[in-house]
Amino acid sequence: MADEDKILRNPSLLSSIRSFNGENAEEFFTVLENTALLGNWSEIQLAAITTLKLEGRARRFFESSLKGKNLGYQPLKARFISQFSKPVNFAADFSQFSTTVQLPSERVRDFASRLEEVAQKSFGKESVDTGDISQKFGAKMILSQFLAGLQPRIKAQVVIINPETFEGAVELGERIEIAQEMLVPTVNVLESGNSVPDKAPEAVQANDETLAKTLNLVNRQLEYLNSRMDKIEAESKSRNGGNWQGNRQPVTCFHCNRPGHYMRDCYQRQAENRGRGSNHRGRGRGNGYDTTYGNQRFFGGNDQSREETPKNT
Repeated sequence: MADEDKILRNPSLLSSIRSFNGENAEEFFTVLENTALLGNWSEIQLAAITTLKLEGRARRFFESSLKGKNLGYQPLKARFISQFSKPVNFAADFSQFSTTVQLPSERVRDFASRLEEVAQKSFGKESVDTGDISQKFGAKMILSQFLAGLQPRIKAQVVIINPETFEGAVELGERIEIAQEMLVPTVNVLESGNSVPDKAPEAVQANDETLAKTLNLVNRQLEYLNSRMDKIEAESKSRNGGNWQGNRQPVTCFHCNRPGHYMRDCYQRQAENRGRGSNHRGRGRGNGYDTTYGNQRFFGGNDQSREETPKNT
């Protein structure tokens, strides 16, 4: 190993390279090689960096199949790409292409770029070179899906004009989009007007967190108001006679001296009066005595009137 291979130049660039866990092998090695150009790294250093950045499935594959073989960078790269590259599935890629539509917060130009990327996977340059589909037919399919996937507020006007090329349709869609923004200002969910779909989940999550905090604050305020209402209700009952009713002595009959009723409702007194009325019925009628309740002075009753509320001391 040469001395220049022992010293890694610009080691700070290592932080820009993500770890490789088996997903997107081509993307990992593309980023690694582009960073190596900036850092002036050798292939020996690239092989060492590759092994340092392995994790998960990629680390297990290296430990079980490649460790100790002293492979150079290119053979090591080829083994990883062969192991973790996804097989080409035209049906799945074409299904993704045919369902690609413009997102609500996505610009027309961004949607066009994303559609071209998906189309490249489905029937890209390799399919055209091998004669699977013609280049003209592929361009028509991209144009057709672009028109079908536009937002309704833009789609109607673009379809009426009926552009013949994909580039013309994109340019027309951009002009219509700008004109609509000038006539009707829109309030986007994201902060920037040039928003991208990748930021939409972050915006939704931020809105959910704000809503949760607001609901929590409202619940706390309601709990405080309920406690205040309970306190006010208790004080109101106390001022309106709650203590007087609590300290009030039980009613006692003046006739039988038993608690719980007035003299006018005393069953014992009524029974006695009925008996006395039958014994003195004739005399009572002639002398004006009350045959129902009896004459209090004649029968020795107390002075409590049957209509008078007893006064307790």
